[in-house]
Amino acid sequence: MAVRRGAHGETAIPALTIDRKQSLLYSAGADGRICAWNAQLELVRVVADVAQLGIHSPPIPLSSTKLQSLAVRDGRFLFSTANGEVCELVEGSSSLSKGPDNQWRLLPHVRSHAAGQIRDLAVHPGKRAQFASAGDDGSVRLWDAATRSLLALHQWDSGSATELRALAFSPDGKHLAVGTGDGVVRVLTATLEAVVTQWSCFQGPSHAVSAMQYSPDGKLLAVGTQDGSVHVHNAVSYRKLAVLTGETGQAVDSMCLDFAKDRAVLRVYSCGNGDQKLQYWELGSWRAMSSDQMREVHWETRSRPETSTQICGELGLLSAAAATSGGHVAGVASCVVTKSELFLLSAGGADRCICQFRLQPHAKRQ
Repeated sequence: MAVRRGAHGETAIPALTIDRKQSLLYSAGADGRICAWNAQLELVRVVADVAQLGIHSPPIPLSSTKLQSLAVRDGRFLFSTANGEVCELVEGSSSLSKGPDNQWRLLPHVRSHAAGQIRDLAVHPGKRAQFASAGDDGSVRLWDAATRSLLALHQWDSGSATELRALAFSPDGKHLAVGTGDGVVRVLTATLEAVVTQWSCFQGPSHAVSAMQYSPDGKLLAVGTQDGSVHVHNAVSYRKLAVLTGETGQAVDSMCLDFAKDRAVLRVYSCGNGDQKLQYWELGSWRAMSSDQMREVHWETRSRPETSTQICGELGLLSAAAATSGGHVAGVASCVVTKSELFLLSAGGADRCICQFRLQPHAKRQ
């Protein structure tokens, strides 16, 4: 048995594969290198250093350059990373002497959240097919559903283990609010290029952000937290206006927020410890209102198709004839419909998958 060291330093080598046409063995290391070896296990060349390529190509850097698997065929290299990305090495020039640094470029085929669960999705109000996702890996990602491509990436503070729980686009499409598992709200520009502002709804897991919603006129941002309270902010200055706690203030497992279209009312639906609760709050006075006063109210969410999530990983389309679609192997964490009702998107929580469904025209959904 022969042992060879040095090509990948002291890092692990998770993947080996053979190209029989060229009689070469290829290795992929956690250092990001792909190396070629001959039958005598002599190093022929370093094919590529993905760690270096990942800095310059593609426009959005890979979230990890630790290689996990490798496939080689007819001079083409396909690999995956520790954070679930699948990429191909594409020749960057016509030179016959391929070096590890400048003869290749990366072509990503699959981008994904790296760890934990995908917690929430939000659709851009002005772009036909843009949406954002956030999860336990501390990243916010902006996607284009039509091309199924990653447009932008915002990573939470370096070295932190922040879990992201909720997202909301402002109605004008300029801001994206992000809520975390430790009660922090960060407002980003919709392109994810800059942080507009940030604040804390108290610290600790009991104040994890459960839901977020801008009012239809864009003047208010409601932030629901796991302790059952709702923090209402001015969506221009992001100054806090009120904290709505209700009668019990009991901890909740989930929360949904909705603004009325024709009245100054906020609806709060919460579920915790097996109990479901529906509350109504008058905007401005912040006084509680009864359900009898809400009979003729039209809600913002009623203006688009609704979906229900099920523990078995299926979705139900509710605003038309009932339809159920499978695709997830775990509970569905979030469902959204893109602008112009082109696509329905679902986040599978623990399976870290985003499924995309093309919606049929209204006439075909009767």
